[in-house]
Amino acid sequence: MESQKTFLFVRGLPAAGKITVAKELEKQLGWKVVWLHAIKNAIYDIVKEHDLSELMRQVLEPIVEYLLQRGDSVIFVRPATETETVRRMERLVNSYPGYRFCLVTLTADREELMRRAIARQDPYRINNEERMDEYFSRSGVLEVYGPDELVIDTTGLTLTEVIRSIRERFQI
Repeated sequence: MESQKTFLFVRGLPAAGKITVAKELEKQLGWKVVWLHAIKNAIYDIVKEHDLSELMRQVLEPIVEYLLQRGDSVIFVRPATETETVRRMERLVNSYPGYRFCLVTLTADREELMRRAIARQDPYRINNEERMDEYFSRSGVLEVYGPDELVIDTTGLTLTEVIRSIRERFQI
């Protein structure tokens, strides 16, 4: 049994591979995955509103706290380009002894992001050029969080290569 628990925050641009990476890590490690879109889709179906930022924060943090209290290692997936979300989660995780906070940011070049987005069939996620352009005009570019952040450009990489980089960097 591992003595130190891990909170792996996977963030990045739409279609950079966040959920693909999280699902593979979940399969390999057996950790809990908290995926923003899965929760947001369910809430959207209830309230029928798109701008759920504040509500999502109020919902996500108690879920994360519950898993931390249980002592679970967690993979937290969020398409956060700004660093405030990262800071909030890092403070929360650091308030639990025995946990370490690990940050992975996934990105890819624009053509690759578009190719992947268009291939998606999920109507809740960005799946066309218009929605991708809207995202970039609203969200801007990824803010760098800090020196401990692992940034991976997934363009041209296999899933195995991305997973290997994460596991080696954070020794998991």
